[in-house]
Amino acid sequence: MSFGFGVGDIIKVAELCHKLRRDFADAPRQWQEINNEMRSLSIVLGDVDVCVSDSELTEKDRKNLLETARECRIILEELLDIVITNRVLDIQSSVGTGNIMKRVWKRLKWDPDDIRDIRGRISSNVSLLNAFLHRMARNNTAKLLQYVEDQDLCKALEWLCPVDYGVQQSDLIMRRQPDTAKWLLNSPEFRRWLEIPGASMFCPGIPGAGKTIMTAVVVDHLLLSPEFGEGVGIAYIYFNFRRGVEQTLSHLIASLIRQLAQQHCCAAGKVKDLYNTHTPGNTQATASELLDLLYSITMPSWFSRLFVIVDALDECQSSGNIRTKFVSEMLRLQEKVKINIFATSRFITEIERLFIQNGAVTVKIRASNEDIQAYIGSILETLPACVRRSSQLQDEIKDTISRAVDGMFLLAQIYASSLEDKLTLKAVRATLNYFRQQGIQSNTGEDAKIQALSQAYDQLMERIYNQRQGYKELAQKVLLWIVHACKPLTTVQLSHTLAFDEVRSVYDEDNIPELQDIISVCNGLVVVDKESDIIRLVHYTAQQYFEHKRECWFPDAEWTIASTCLAMLTTIEWFSPSTQVYAAEHWGRHLSLCPPSAQRRRQVIQFLQQDNLTSAWAKSMTWDLMEALDLAGNAGNRVQLKGLHLTAHFGLTVAMNELLADGTHLISPDVTDGKLRTPLCYAARSGNEDAVKLLIRHGSNVNVETLDGQTPLTIATTHGHEKIAQILIDKGANVDQPSLYSWSFLGPMLRTTALCIAAVEGHADIARLLLAHGADIEFENKKGEMAIFLAASSGHADVMQLLIENGADIESADKTMTTPLMQACKNGHLQAVKLLLRHEAGLERINNDGKTAMSVATSSGSEPILTALIEAGARKDHKDFLDQTPLLLAAIEGHANLVEFLLSKGANVEAYHKFIHRKAVFRKPRISDLTPLLAAAYYGRASVVATLLNYNADMEARDAEGETPLTIAASEKRYNVVELLVKRGADIQARNRRGRSALHSVWERRDDREIAKLGRHHNARAENARAYEQDVDYTPLIQADGSEIPHFPRTFKAVNSLTDQCVSTLLGALGVDVCVGWDLWTKRSAFLGAIGVLQSPVA
Repeated sequence: MSFGFGVGDIIKVAELCHKLRRDFADAPRQWQEINNEMRSLSIVLGDVDVCVSDSELTEKDRKNLLETARECRIILEELLDIVITNRVLDIQSSVGTGNIMKRVWKRLKWDPDDIRDIRGRISSNVSLLNAFLHRMARNNTAKLLQYVEDQDLCKALEWLCPVDYGVQQSDLIMRRQPDTAKWLLNSPEFRRWLEIPGASMFCPGIPGAGKTIMTAVVVDHLLLSPEFGEGVGIAYIYFNFRRGVEQTLSHLIASLIRQLAQQHCCAAGKVKDLYNTHTPGNTQATASELLDLLYSITMPSWFSRLFVIVDALDECQSSGNIRTKFVSEMLRLQEKVKINIFATSRFITEIERLFIQNGAVTVKIRASNEDIQAYIGSILETLPACVRRSSQLQDEIKDTISRAVDGMFLLAQIYASSLEDKLTLKAVRATLNYFRQQGIQSNTGEDAKIQALSQAYDQLMERIYNQRQGYKELAQKVLLWIVHACKPLTTVQLSHTLAFDEVRSVYDEDNIPELQDIISVCNGLVVVDKESDIIRLVHYTAQQYFEHKRECWFPDAEWTIASTCLAMLTTIEWFSPSTQVYAAEHWGRHLSLCPPSAQRRRQVIQFLQQDNLTSAWAKSMTWDLMEALDLAGNAGNRVQLKGLHLTAHFGLTVAMNELLADGTHLISPDVTDGKLRTPLCYAARSGNEDAVKLLIRHGSNVNVETLDGQTPLTIATTHGHEKIAQILIDKGANVDQPSLYSWSFLGPMLRTTALCIAAVEGHADIARLLLAHGADIEFENKKGEMAIFLAASSGHADVMQLLIENGADIESADKTMTTPLMQACKNGHLQAVKLLLRHEAGLERINNDGKTAMSVATSSGSEPILTALIEAGARKDHKDFLDQTPLLLAAIEGHANLVEFLLSKGANVEAYHKFIHRKAVFRKPRISDLTPLLAAAYYGRASVVATLLNYNADMEARDAEGETPLTIAASEKRYNVVELLVKRGADIQARNRRGRSALHSVWERRDDREIAKLGRHHNARAENARAYEQDVDYTPLIQADGSEIPHFPRTFKAVNSLTDQCVSTLLGALGVDVCVGWDLWTKRSAFLGAIGVLQSPVA
């Protein structure tokens, strides 16, 4: 019997085995032993079949499995041939067929050695298949752990920066024409920028020149170029004027870190460490923390080259000096680690100056004639038949438009689309003449080009308004919502909005227009980002155009949107959660931009006077995450919002005044919601100054306390509204009124003051205002934390400086005796540390654990902070109450860079408790009994171990239990450290006080692979390692009386399968006395020691 074999044929071997077992059912006793072996084989084959069907095999695993399965097939076929042959003989010599097989077994004589041989062959293959299953189980476990690791990293990256610019990059690359920007990639300036580490390239251009597409091409070139593969970090940012609020300095730095973390495992580990630091309190990293992290992950040992590409710097918000700060930080980073910077922008003097002063190469961006003509050529098939039929006219169109637009790609798109409704040669040529005239006028400068673009938008809108009525109305609605929405809309949100009938307050699914029609009726003004599903204007210049001509095209847009939102909120049907949530969050903002009218005011007041406010309205007013969780559980009505709360939140002072003055509805200015928050609290939170003033004029209490223990002043302080804080203080708000405040989502609520909150949040202007009005600078919360401590904890150096100038005590400690300097070190705030050091903060102050700022900084992992402390005179070998030095702490935490740094500064590589051996007799060993190398080995910090060994750390140092770095690493399953130490020459035979060696620890863990590694590194055991790799060694054992035990097991795997009785018998044969109380593993270890494979601790 034979058949072609593949992994899928495992089941055929199992079926053959099952058939033979039935044939052997009535066999004599000596044959039952083979039947038992086949039973084991049948079971393991079934397990292998299941395993193979659920796993992806490597080529090596597949090859090994096929070889083992073929051997199984050969053995089974030999047995089957014997049975078939004897059955045929018996049928020829027998009259009846009854009891045929029984007579066969009686007649068949077989040598016992043959039986032993075939049993051994089956047993060997069972062992090999079991080894395969164990290996697959380990692989699957590793995959599961990797999956968990990947999931943890995804959570950390999403926490760090939820925006993925890769989505925009993919969308841009899909839209580009082949060979676009080839001129830029081939330019000598660009090639030089690529070749020189630390070079900058600044590419300014007029609006619509194609800068964003050029940026995408540069990013794509770097990502796909073989010379910039592994070890090269690439990060990029696309600025967008509509995301100005979102694109803060922290967001920008976090985005760069996120992208680099996805390209290097060590950088990913740093991100997870920061994430784990903030997770317990559900807090976000500060800008200073992110900058420190960015500097730490951009080290040359991790990335051989680094490229940062930023597009449209002119669209980065200039308020708060964010643009200048971001560029300055990038240039500062460039000085340190030689990153290459590529940036595009409009012609803005401030931006150009930053790059020119840094020696950047400047290349002006303009769409080349080749790029423009290639684009026009790609859309000619969409033009009327008169164009499609004439190649001469097509060439004229390409030549005329490319000349007229003079490098403005966006204008070329608009011009080309304007030919779509020109149905005759005369109409086409007339339009081309117009383009030529416009081109002549726009060649006088950038302003003229922008004017030409504006005129092109005018013509586009005229074409839209000249469409059929249905097309025109749809285009008007689409553009109205896209232009005036408070945030970008998805295609689903826009479609559902268009399908809603605000007059009847009804959503009609049959009224949803097709997306293709939505785009078509807007004549190229609207595009869809395929990856994000956002529908938007074709270019930011279009947004600027509509804002400039708002009254012309959409004179009543804000009221149209506001009234639609109100209608959506009054409908009973919950038809589109994302659309209705938008309505709940933004109706008031649109309403606040509407010109007042009596009719509109009556409609709004009627809406606000409803008492059955829905959960959707409450959600727009969500105060914190805990309340959001309540709302998710359909508990919205518990918020008990009133119309006055809504007007205060959105700053609708006209409606608010009417509600307060309405004699038919007696409304108090201090009406409360379910958390005892008054309208003044809502106005203070949202920053609506006029609403605050109006409520105070109507007698609102400025010192009211909410159910959460907050006041209007602390609420305004938390959200950074300085002017509102000033108004409240001027109207009698108590600056020192204690208020409940939590530094984190699930943290404890502590009584604190507005000054302490300003210190935590970093609002220096409000802190200055509070101090000017006599705020208590020495107020302590329940934990003993003062404002200076809280500012240091959050890293707000400007607030700290202000507090110090006003007499704050920089040595004030909390109840754990932690000083502001220690806290700043703990949280990694370099600037705060430097400020405190300049004011001579105590370097040798210790907390309740005996740690100084140096020890605390080491645990946090910040090398720049350690540098600052050492330069200020901090001791490098200070021991805390557990006798831990900074070096030992760095080794425990796995900060290899800090270990290297401390050793380079002269830290003692062998520092540990000097009375270790004497004291270990009277107490349990502790971590302070370890040298840095022992600690690193115990925790599996391979990179730290390598660094310590480079500084000649003692590889044979011992702790109180006699453990060496090798034995302690082996006992803790730190196999990467074990392998490193063995390669460096560690004594593999070294034993601890209990007589256990590294090999014995690995043996007890039953990890065959690591046993083999140790065996290969141990010259005296090389022969046994080779025997292990062959899986089974059945060399006979010659006993003292000359007899032999055949097929004697001499390998770890073979011994691992011995039963208690069997190993006891073998020990007796070797003359080893078995002690009472030995368990099976001790007996196996003793046996291995007796045959020279393992130094048994019981020998």
